[in-house]
Amino acid sequence: MMPSNRGPGRNYGVAPDFLCGPYLSIPRWCLDGIIVQRRGKFDFVNKGGVPGRRGFFLAILRDGDLACIEAFDTWLHPELSFDQFRDHVWTRNTGLSASGLREFDEQVYTTENGNRIHFAMWGEHEDDDVTQSGAEIISIEWSGADPNDRLPDADSYRFLKGTVLNSTGDGLIRLSNPSLRQTITLDMRDDKRPRRTSERNETEAAGDHQEVWADFEWAGIDASEGDFFRPFRTMATAVAGVASHGTIMIVPGSSAERGNLSRGKRLRLSAPVGGVRIGSRPGV
Repeated sequence: MMPSNRGPGRNYGVAPDFLCGPYLSIPRWCLDGIIVQRRGKFDFVNKGGVPGRRGFFLAILRDGDLACIEAFDTWLHPELSFDQFRDHVWTRNTGLSASGLREFDEQVYTTENGNRIHFAMWGEHEDDDVTQSGAEIISIEWSGADPNDRLPDADSYRFLKGTVLNSTGDGLIRLSNPSLRQTITLDMRDDKRPRRTSERNETEAAGDHQEVWADFEWAGIDASEGDFFRPFRTMATAVAGVASHGTIMIVPGSSAERGNLSRGKRLRLSAPVGGVRIGSRPGV
């Protein structure tokens, strides 16, 4: 039995292919009898889709206010059928269905790839001084079947620490895709100039006129500020207003402006929906 006073809420417990927690909200499509099969306390959801396309299976175990879910990616593993997934889940986790999910107790769920996940959940019990619900992944016995499954680096506390999401400092988050070996970095260390570095090492910034808008046909009565609702009316004012290495977003329209529009400033022009002409009169 785990301690009854869990302290601050820990939200949901998350591990590779696994989620647990109290008061889960199950989407309506997960209860559609066409794609769902039930066995014991398990609901099995088949969203495998067309072979070669994105899809998944779900095993949802609900018991009162508590629930745990296993997700299986059929795009990465098309060799497993829905019937096989359902049978494997039942064989490995029949005990959980029979005994039920219990608050505070350490329980174990075994996933399709053989990982044994030790977890605990609890709801709100004000009379027992447990005023916030939560869940916790206590430990994982790794099977080694999937090379992308691994323990997070052993170090001091970090806001995010896992196989996909990691924080490497205050306001610095990295999202990793082990299968594609790609990383996206979100840098919010300067709250006035947040930056995003894409998986192709392209950096986008916001704040301080890093992105401004231009609409050559805007007829608003307010002064142009360069945002989406009060865009600049000309390329000249947009170039003057955008920060160095920033982006000018242009809505469909035409401008007769010519010459060295950038005036030596390094910037990027983007027409999100096309239909932009610069250096020509409307209709020419």
